[in-house]
Amino acid sequence: MGFGLFLSAAAQFQQTDIGIVAGLSAPAIVFLFLLQLLQGVLPGNPQGLPGVKWDLSFNTAVSFVTNTNWQAYTGESTLSYLTQALGLTC
Repeated sequence: MGFGLFLSAAAQFQQTDIGIVAGLSAPAIVFLFLLQLLQGVLPGNPQGLPGVKWDLSFNTAVSFVTNTNWQAYTGESTLSYLTQALGLTC
């Protein structure tokens, strides 16, 4: 059992790990992106806030799913209660 076998197994594990993270993150990004775009027509929006612009929706979705939490919006004046509760706190 040589050092090369250990490196090969580590590289294979790393590729599998990246695939798992991407496979779980991509649906979460899409869900949060669509939730923000459609918040104007969804329930849980007593303020009547419109849907968030696509670029801000994408930025927010990626930042929350990747846990960078780079917030480029003004909290409760941009996102409805449903979007905050279902998308940003889960």
